[in-house]
Amino acid sequence: MEKKKIYLYASISFAITSVLVYFLLKSKTFANVGSKSTEFSKSSYNGLIVVKPNNKTKFEVLIVFGGMSYADPEWMYKQIPREVLLNYLVFIAPYTKSYTSVRDIVNSYMKSNGYDEKSLSLVGFSAGGLSVQSGYDRSMKFVGLIDPSTKSQYADINFGKNTHMVYNNSNWGAYPNIKALQPKIANNISNGGGMVEEVNLSHASIPKYFFKTHSKYLL
Repeated sequence: MEKKKIYLYASISFAITSVLVYFLLKSKTFANVGSKSTEFSKSSYNGLIVVKPNNKTKFEVLIVFGGMSYADPEWMYKQIPREVLLNYLVFIAPYTKSYTSVRDIVNSYMKSNGYDEKSLSLVGFSAGGLSVQSGYDRSMKFVGLIDPSTKSQYADINFGKNTHMVYNNSNWGAYPNIKALQPKIANNISNGGGMVEEVNLSHASIPKYFFKTHSKYLL
């Protein structure tokens, strides 16, 4: 009789545990439907670093251009917050690639994988800011210029409110032409309703700061 009770209790306990496990797994499954990705994968494609949130086929796209020397795509990848990587399909390019060439690579990647683009954003650091300025469009979701290099041909761009610039003009003393043009670019952005912030930071420190303080406008 005692053994039957033990078996009965064991059976009931097993049944209850099975039901709890079932509903726990089921709730996790439904929790992932329509929610933000919880992981991402990093790969390379035609000279770009590609960071893709898992379990998605329709993406908000972010193209990031690095700068010279240390500021290569791998370094730029380390400056981008996890929250952005979880919510954007990110392509990180060296400054040596033009906007049009990178756009072609992105289009090729999207087409070959059957992905759809919901929106496009651009960010460029230092020399990479030149590619951003050459490809600028008011229809883009977000455009970021991080202590950018610039040229006289970009001095009259009609920037809109989608543009954010963070810079330290004091970092450009060795490049008088860029130093003189940066405030003009900043003024154009402000006049167009964008956001400009001048900071007292070293050149290499600004990307991390930019993504920390301005990525909320991407999310």
